[in-house]
Amino acid sequence: MNLVITPRDKDLFKYLYENKVATRIQIARDVFTNIKRQTICRRLKKLCLHKFIDFRSAILETKAKHIYSITQKGVIEIKNEYRHLITEKIKKSDSQTHDLDLVDIRYVMEKFKIVKNYFTENMLNSCIEFSKSESFNQFVNLRSDGVLEIETPNGSFLVALEYDSSDKAPERYRKKLAEYYFSKKIRAVLYICGNKPILNLLKKTDAEIRNDGFIPKIFYLLKENVQRHVKELTFENINGDIFKLF
Repeated sequence: MNLVITPRDKDLFKYLYENKVATRIQIARDVFTNIKRQTICRRLKKLCLHKFIDFRSAILETKAKHIYSITQKGVIEIKNEYRHLITEKIKKSDSQTHDLDLVDIRYVMEKFKIVKNYFTENMLNSCIEFSKSESFNQFVNLRSDGVLEIETPNGSFLVALEYDSSDKAPERYRKKLAEYYFSKKIRAVLYICGNKPILNLLKKTDAEIRNDGFIPKIFYLLKENVQRHVKELTFENINGDIFKLF
């Protein structure tokens, strides 16, 4: 028996396509708003049975969570009406905790009036227009976790978003930051750090690169501050200059 796909179902498919993964709680918050939990669970189960989305359980932060992702069948359902041309097959999440955190980060970022648009990594890598665009191609090449279009009274511009929740070798951080500094088209990077050791290591690496003559353009913020504030977020570079979202 065929399943009738509703406009809200399509909103879910677009949401999962852009974010790669989401929990049932995130879906209830962002897509199936003001709908009873039991109704959401029944609908998600039907969409899984008809293979528009996938489902799995996982233990994250000591709690069992329901995690959903889109299938190729789900992508086909939205492909012709999606706002960008989808040219690549769906890319599965290779770090679910990281990508689920990004869903919550996006939720906060999109609340600020200064953020005109939010583009996820999957959008950048799966829609050919971004790789062909002079405005976006360097973000695609550097595999930014996201791109924010910032709107000001003097016009709009693009900034990169990066998020790290686990420690990496100093060499990897240096390579990442150096690539951003060598990119003349990218004006600023908003870097969210999962903890203070990551933040400190990034700032130390940033200072070393700064000695090569670069003007600091990486602005940092701890993840706990993203979770805490809703009216504004203040990122800061190693010079003490700020980049504020409001």
